[in-house]
Amino acid sequence: DPERDTRKAAANALTETIEQNSHVANFIFNTLLHEKQTMDRLRHFPSPEAERHLSNEVDEAVVNTVVEVCVNNYDIVADYYRLKQHLLGLDKLTHYDRYAPIIDQRTELSFDDARGIVMDAFGQFSTQLVDIAEPFFSKRWIDAALHTGKQGGAYCMGVTPDLHPYVLMNYTGKPKDVMTLAHELGHGIHDVLASKQNILNYHPVLPMAETASTFGEMLVFDNLQATLSSQQEQLALLCGKIEDTFATVFRQIAMYRFEQSSHRLRREQGEQPSEAYCEVWQNTMQEMFGDSLELGDEHQWWWLYIRHVFQSPFYVYAYAFGELLVLALYAQYQQEGAAFVPRYFDLLSAGGSASPAQLVGDMGFDIADSDFWQGGCDLIRQQLQQAQELASKVG
Repeated sequence: DPERDTRKAAANALTETIEQNSHVANFIFNTLLHEKQTMDRLRHFPSPEAERHLSNEVDEAVVNTVVEVCVNNYDIVADYYRLKQHLLGLDKLTHYDRYAPIIDQRTELSFDDARGIVMDAFGQFSTQLVDIAEPFFSKRWIDAALHTGKQGGAYCMGVTPDLHPYVLMNYTGKPKDVMTLAHELGHGIHDVLASKQNILNYHPVLPMAETASTFGEMLVFDNLQATLSSQQEQLALLCGKIEDTFATVFRQIAMYRFEQSSHRLRREQGEQPSEAYCEVWQNTMQEMFGDSLELGDEHQWWWLYIRHVFQSPFYVYAYAFGELLVLALYAQYQQEGAAFVPRYFDLLSAGGSASPAQLVGDMGFDIADSDFWQGGCDLIRQQLQQAQELASKVG
């Protein structure tokens, strides 16, 4: 919300409700962590994260490299929020200012406009991409209209290899919704291309699941920027894109580190009070922002609403893996142009039939190399520099 008092009131209400339920939620968390410790012992997993790495078909050393590279680039986050503090004209940023809009965006785009922007961007990459995406519109495989009682968010449902996928979203006419449409269509295209695989290899493993969706967003972003009428709106869209990337990359790594510390704390020292996990949460999240933003005392309770840490231990690093992977692939596309396209389609067509290391290796990359992941972070830094340049023009 553009009004800071509204954001603060919402944060207070969230904190109050979470804290009221913290005793029960913390008991559940302790119990789940102890259960996982028991199952890991019985199944001979050497660490709390090992089961997830096996499921993702990724070596622990690779995950550790991704984490290390992200932590070493936390300064990107801090530099961005210093810029945002200037843009918002605030003396200090706190946790309820993180997603405050830079301006009140007024541009509205019809669904037909969004379709045109997305299809034009896809066409610049490959006509094959347009051919795969077109039936989603003409055959009404997309449910984008707003309805009373319809669930929020966006999702692409790939059913089986012999059935087409569906895209479910809520289109409100905002520029960000165009990016959402591109994202979900990317998932759909991935499903269509992977339909040559059998039911067991149809879906890619989690670290590869966001490849086509995030790549689709990257293709559409520049086209969408060109439709906006002012530099202020371009800056607002770019800032939104940067914040989404932070949420997908750096924030997920911070949450992964919170999980690592929490599981080890539970195993080494037994059942813990909620305040102990609150301290771990606050420290691991604050490290990401440095001194650019102060996470207030309320924020220490907010780990209790992160359902992944309860339902899917160590799931979160797959988001960072996928986003940085796509940024590196997109940089390669910018260098190679049309020569990159066939290899990209081969990657998506493979579905889950090979490990991430093999799939990315076929693209000419080594996921064990820290320079590969640094290349993704370098592109995020470039986006920050673009925002800084636009901000200097806006004033």
